[in-house]
Amino acid sequence: MAKNMAKPNHTETPKKKTTVSIDWEEIFHNPDTGLIPLIGEAKSAQSLQKCSQVIIKTLFNRDGDEDRRTAFSAVIKDVLVYTAKHSQSKAVALEAAKSKISQVLQSIKEDRQKRAKEALLANARKQSDKFIRTKELEIVETPPKQTEEVSSDNASWSLNTETLEEPEKPLSEDTKPQKVPEEIERTPIYEAGTPEAFFVRAMASAILDRLKALRGKSIKCRDFPEGIPFILSKDFAEHFKDILSFDILPRLVDDCYVLINRLTVIPNDKWEDQLKSILEDKTERLILWERWQAIWLDVTTQGDIPPKPSNASVKPKNKILEFFAKLGEDDHYDDDDDEEMTMEEWKQAKAIINQSNEEADKIWQSLCEHSKLYIAPLDEDNRLLMELFGHDIEHYKDDMKKIIRINGSRQEQSRLFESYQQGDNLDLPLLSLCYGNPDKMLKGKDSPLISMLSGFDVSWKKQTLPLTTRFLPRKISNTTEK
Repeated sequence: MAKNMAKPNHTETPKKKTTVSIDWEEIFHNPDTGLIPLIGEAKSAQSLQKCSQVIIKTLFNRDGDEDRRTAFSAVIKDVLVYTAKHSQSKAVALEAAKSKISQVLQSIKEDRQKRAKEALLANARKQSDKFIRTKELEIVETPPKQTEEVSSDNASWSLNTETLEEPEKPLSEDTKPQKVPEEIERTPIYEAGTPEAFFVRAMASAILDRLKALRGKSIKCRDFPEGIPFILSKDFAEHFKDILSFDILPRLVDDCYVLINRLTVIPNDKWEDQLKSILEDKTERLILWERWQAIWLDVTTQGDIPPKPSNASVKPKNKILEFFAKLGEDDHYDDDDDEEMTMEEWKQAKAIINQSNEEADKIWQSLCEHSKLYIAPLDEDNRLLMELFGHDIEHYKDDMKKIIRINGSRQEQSRLFESYQQGDNLDLPLLSLCYGNPDKMLKGKDSPLISMLSGFDVSWKKQTLPLTTRFLPRKISNTTEK
């Protein structure tokens, strides 16, 4: 825990702030009242859509959530259209749609749990230092001009983005690209010069530019004999580009047909400007982000097999039945259009999902395959790679500048780091600076990394800086608890 710099005034009696902990696992997975079981009980596509819309409105019910409600509604519509188009019957399409929408809800749950965890950690730190949160956290002297904070909601998209890099240097033996094992050349899915091919290339470029911003140009292999983390490796970026272009982004094309159709009516030299113009709209960006999440999870994670049909129609029980009753008279439980799957249809659906799961496993294992050129990702890195799509390059640059500013401060650096960390996640930017500037960040008993993290307990470091702790364990272990 960070060392206090001033004695607390025991005459003060601060008001106790109560933090309500929400059990998101219970809300999403409770068999009787959970949101995901509600999805599983829908008996028709129309019922599924109505159910999903009610859930989205419940989860995003604040005035400022209108864009997210619009985005998720568009994703649900896309899922229903896609499954209906690619399924052999309505019953099979319904089960496929349930699986995909459940994945979207699972992603929302994980995001809520992540935010709750971060809030809990921040509150715990505030409570431990509640008497000294004054001018100690301000930087002595006039602070540099702050750049505008950029979030994923207003992130800009660019195909050619400058990154926070050192000037180009002559290649040494350590900086020369290593020989990459040859891969089987794959045939492009879309013909060059088509709007679809442009869209895939543009989206891949946007994601890879984020990796480029993180790794810079100064990482030297000789400084890290144990290997470079995948997230900072140019070789991994090339491998990731191949999987994005052939296995993941073509699926996004199917869901972005309206956007792509806008490109077909203008000259191809105007496509980039048109795409940038479209994505300047906040709602359009959110829709694209939610569509990306749904596709990523579908392509890289495992879907659930629907329950085997019974001879008799079984209606949902308890709160689930009450929920659907509130949807109105047209609850569709007795619909003739979307009857319960027959055993033959269930077998078809099971075969389709099993095949999809095999393909997803193959794609993910390809991403995680061992390499002599970098430390490969683990299963726990799935969300990290997915969220690269929503991050902004300028945000990364600002975070790196914050850390550099901490190093030049006269105050206790661990307190400044904690202050910045509470408003942002500095794990990736910190990892990037440590690998890009090891002589400045890691060398010596009083290195900037040690100074910034000195005083924090092991649990805080692991939860707040999982990547830095994982890839620099020996350096982190030197930042002893005070």
